[in-house]
Amino acid sequence: MVAQDNIWRDIRRASRIIGALLTIVGGLVIAFQGFATDMLPPADGFVRADAIITRIEQRGTFRDPTFAITLAYTVTDTDGRSEDLRSGKRVEFDVYDALSEGETVTIGYNPSDPYEWRLLADFHSNNKLNDYALGLLMVLFGGFSLIFPTIVRLASREDDFRYLEDKESIEQKGQNLKNYDKITQR
Repeated sequence: MVAQDNIWRDIRRASRIIGALLTIVGGLVIAFQGFATDMLPPADGFVRADAIITRIEQRGTFRDPTFAITLAYTVTDTDGRSEDLRSGKRVEFDVYDALSEGETVTIGYNPSDPYEWRLLADFHSNNKLNDYALGLLMVLFGGFSLIFPTIVRLASREDDFRYLEDKESIEQKGQNLKNYDKITQR
């Protein structure tokens, strides 16, 4: 019984530690995702810039359509000279559908080839919950892990059974003492 109590105590301690870590890290992931991602530079050496959509068009046939957008943006080279560029690119339907002419978007362009660019906004997901899913899952699992020992204790009613065992052992000791007294009196 003592070894089993030690195992449960160790499981409760480990569960609380894991729960606290998951909750803290999940909260940090949510905070990073919400506030810090816009401050980071784009990966692969691309430079962030604002671009204005000058043209949106649908090409191709009814059965095989393609969609394109044309952007106007300003690039700055390593010498500090600015140049206005126009560049078009094929895009998927959900990007085509989400944008309109005259709208400003954020792009990342390649400084060595300024006509190579990519949209930095995610048009595939309109649900902001997806952006925070990892952090939310970590917080939920961390919270569950924090309350797991309490759930186990309530489910097993460990304290109630332990009290009955202690009560029975005290009654048994009392009866044993009475029996001992009877034996010694004879």
